[in-house]
Amino acid sequence: MNPQEIEQTAKQLEQEAASGKQDALNRLGQELHNMSPDERLAIAKRIGQDQRQQPSPPLVKMEFTDTGDLTFVDTQNAADTERQHRAYNPTTGQLRSVDTEHRVYDSATGKLLTRDRTDRDAGGQLEGQLHEEYSPVTGKRVSEEWTSMNTYGKVHSTRLTTFDPVSGRAKSMHTQNADGSTKDDDMDAGESHAHHVNPDGSWQNEHWKYDKTTNKPLSYSEVHSDGSRDDETWKYDPRTKMQTSHDITHSRPALPGVPGSEGVQIKSTEQELDDPQTGKRKSVHKVNEDGSTVDIRYDSKTGKPISEDHQGTDGSTQHWDYDPNTGKRK
Repeated sequence: MNPQEIEQTAKQLEQEAASGKQDALNRLGQELHNMSPDERLAIAKRIGQDQRQQPSPPLVKMEFTDTGDLTFVDTQNAADTERQHRAYNPTTGQLRSVDTEHRVYDSATGKLLTRDRTDRDAGGQLEGQLHEEYSPVTGKRVSEEWTSMNTYGKVHSTRLTTFDPVSGRAKSMHTQNADGSTKDDDMDAGESHAHHVNPDGSWQNEHWKYDKTTNKPLSYSEVHSDGSRDDETWKYDPRTKMQTSHDITHSRPALPGVPGSEGVQIKSTEQELDDPQTGKRKSVHKVNEDGSTVDIRYDSKTGKPISEDHQGTDGSTQHWDYDPNTGKRK
């Protein structure tokens, strides 16, 4: 193509993108991909030059790879109440997905009030829907509801998030899955709850507590439908904020399914002490279900083990020393 043909072709593709016609938009990427590498790159550069001369924000925006292949086309109307994002596969030029968006603004202030987006694949299959609401005073987002679909177009999960209208930070989040599983996060309280349902009908409940300032975990519990559970706690140095300990307890019913034995638990524990300066392990003390123990000492500077001692229920003992350089048993 000569320079005039490149300019004409670029104008034609720009007109197709601005036309809003679905067929024209769907074949844009393929048209470019079928050109020679030199022609494709020259046309992409010409479209880029034209876009830089458009008003901001442009009503049509086209993005390309370094080779000139189309990656997406964004269009919007003059009032910016309708938007569309079309993504293309730069390797094949084929359409990947189409996201359409509707916006509502406050007629007095011009601030965004609501935003609704629908995501579909290249074949039109619904993939997800988003609804957001904004504060008419601060303009910050106050809520977001996201619904994702499975490959059959059925609801897979919904997630509702609330935000502080002044700071914009997330306050809470509730997730509901099609299988009955749920998850609730309360950022103000520093807690998280989850209920998981497994394909076989069994379930487990989880509960997290964490520091609201550092977001570091403080405690965790996991309870299973078979009566077993896991509990963990963490502690931190108030000055260095480094972890100083981490305790874990595993417990399970001694006689699962036997009435009257619910309170009889078999436990194993693990207690970890950490250096408040480095946050690395100093020692670990384990008590197994049968009462045997394991003690491991660590170099708190390198985190590598120094020695390990085992004691059996019959009083037998074993001791190992570790190479300080490799961290392997001698």
